[in-house]
Amino acid sequence: MKTKSTRKTGISSSYKKFLSEANVYFLGLDSLNCELKRDAYAVAHAESDSNVIRIIETSFELSEFTAEQFSVKAVFSLRVLLRSVPEPTKGHPSSPTVEFGIDEKLLGINATFTANFHCRGPFVTKNHATKFAVSESRLVFWPYFRQVVSDATSRMAIKPITVPLALKA
Repeated sequence: MKTKSTRKTGISSSYKKFLSEANVYFLGLDSLNCELKRDAYAVAHAESDSNVIRIIETSFELSEFTAEQFSVKAVFSLRVLLRSVPEPTKGHPSSPTVEFGIDEKLLGINATFTANFHCRGPFVTKNHATKFAVSESRLVFWPYFRQVVSDATSRMAIKPITVPLALKA
């Protein structure tokens, strides 16, 4: 005989109701800034790909709230850096610990989005909207950021940057 397993998710029933009722009304790109050091980027990828690193930073915040709707602002930053390894000091053998110097920014893509969500009911609270903004809203925004990076790198005529499918929490 099959047994039913249950597990607690730690989500209150009122927050579950809030999640089931929250619907995206619109999502739009507010700003986009891209900068590329083309020559340095090309050389770095051709000669020292192991020292090229990508850093993605995000922030999500509730920007507006009423009993029937709320807005979330999402800010994304993708930086491609060339880690600089200092020259060994004259007269000293190479140390087993490599210290990196100041990183050179080769590429930067910064995007800001705003999404408006409609939600009705007695369970709509500012606390629920704030929790949603800093946790679940990333699932809504992430595909848009991935598309912006893909489109921007394509228009820059550089090798496309693959952004992971999911954002680590």
